[in-house]
Amino acid sequence: MQISQARPGLVPFIAAGAMFMENLDATVITTALPAMAIAFGATTTSVSLGISGYMLAVAICIPLSGWLADRWGTRTVLCSAIALFTLASVLCGLCDTLGGFVACRVLQGAAAALMTPVARLVVVRNTAKANLMRAIAIITWPALVAPVLGPPIGGFFTVFASWRWIFYMNIPIGTLGVLLAWRYVAEHRLADHKPFDFFGFALVASALSALMLGLQWLGGEGGWGIGAGLLLAGAVLGGFALRHAAQSAHPVFSLAATRVQSFAATTLGGGFLSRLSISALPFLLPLLFQVAFGLNAFVSGLMVLGYFVGNIAMKLLVTRIVRALGFRQVLVANGLALAMSVWLCAALRPGWPTIAVATALLVGGACRSLQMTALNSLAFADVPAEHTSGANTLSSLVQQMANATGVALAAGLLQLSLGLRGGGGLALQDFQIAFIGVGAFSALAVFSYAKLPPTTGAQVSGHTSRTASDNDRDSGRY
Repeated sequence: MQISQARPGLVPFIAAGAMFMENLDATVITTALPAMAIAFGATTTSVSLGISGYMLAVAICIPLSGWLADRWGTRTVLCSAIALFTLASVLCGLCDTLGGFVACRVLQGAAAALMTPVARLVVVRNTAKANLMRAIAIITWPALVAPVLGPPIGGFFTVFASWRWIFYMNIPIGTLGVLLAWRYVAEHRLADHKPFDFFGFALVASALSALMLGLQWLGGEGGWGIGAGLLLAGAVLGGFALRHAAQSAHPVFSLAATRVQSFAATTLGGGFLSRLSISALPFLLPLLFQVAFGLNAFVSGLMVLGYFVGNIAMKLLVTRIVRALGFRQVLVANGLALAMSVWLCAALRPGWPTIAVATALLVGGACRSLQMTALNSLAFADVPAEHTSGANTLSSLVQQMANATGVALAAGLLQLSLGLRGGGGLALQDFQIAFIGVGAFSALAVFSYAKLPPTTGAQVSGHTSRTASDNDRDSGRY
């Protein structure tokens, strides 16, 4: 894959722009959920399907991105995906029913899945390992900033205009994205591209859909029996998908990178649990401030900006912290801090001073920023060049599934707590249960990070504090 030689330094920023639009739309509707529920005649937790369905579609369609780019060309796929994403956004704004809205969100998520991995792969393949941390930091910004900016932006449109303008604002952003991608991303396709594994793709799509629907039903949409059955079906289909991937000559995603311990831990192990926990917060906090604190959509969105301040402050220190302590120590210590920051949200009360609430969110945002940057920087640190493409596809798929699972889990915990109380509408105690449950997953992630060698990712982090015995260890591979 090649990039334009005229301004190669722009490529990480073009990738970041596409990722920003994708991540923004993943959470921008959180503050608008109550208003949308009224418009659709549905419950607030059921409208959350618009978030989890979007993320699920991104996860399912990610494997298509690389194959389509190789077959039809990088620039053609990227520009077409941005255009489709923009069109789907308009359709979302025009919807009047929950079913139609969820369907349009799924279409939007499918376009997003084709939009961002191509640019991300260009960045990974064309960046030296010594500069990888800086490039990854640039494309990590959207994942940190967009979910935090989403709630206040969504709240602003909900209060001062209409929630439908949340989607109409993508029209100028998408248009600019198409123009920049067409100008600075070179058209490149493979003359001898690999065949696409449609059977493996169907297995993955079925497994992920069953798991997501199972979580939704367990959360109170249909009952424990159906939910448990869907989860079991998803697990079985997932097992078949993994077996097929290991045996197929051209699998929909390669498992080769999972033999690298650092990649396995930051993607499939603790990384999945940490991202699950992190993705739940931008969904839970705006609802907490509206339902339990009685704030309007815009003010509740502004409250979440405390997370943004924490992200900004920590981004200035991440490189120094990782270089001083190393990836393993950072992931373990900050993983515990992240869990405690989530549990701290369970202690928030309407009577707390605004400065106290803002401080709690600032601390949580700082922990979130450090953990996300460390995970994304370490994921590819020890992956051989020949496995980078497969690792990128698998990493993108798992990350999006973690994000979707986090939202579905949070909604499920809210609905479960509400059901145990006998109904009557969401209350403060329901959010407390959700925060405690979500924080537990972040704490569990620490066990995966603790198994990493002390020198893991040293080439990327620059951490040089090692013993002779450490030097004799491998660089993170099994």
